[in-house]
Amino acid sequence: MGAFDLGAQGETSVRIDVSQAHFWDVTAVTALDKIVGRYRTNGVPVEVVGMNQVTATIIERLTVHDKERLGFSEY
Repeated sequence: MGAFDLGAQGETSVRIDVSQAHFWDVTAVTALDKIVGRYRTNGVPVEVVGMNQVTATIIERLTVHDKERLGFSEY
């Protein structure tokens, strides 16, 4: 999560491309969920794109926050 500057000034939106990633378990989903939730809490819209079918299924089952509100896209 260190690569995400949650305090950056002037962020109008964030797009997270996970097309080169494969989420295997709850640890990865939890990390993404926290990042997206923190941006959204600070009023920054977030879109997560590029999920493969397996990753999308895992995220759908394990994310805590409201997926539509947080910007999780269909792969």
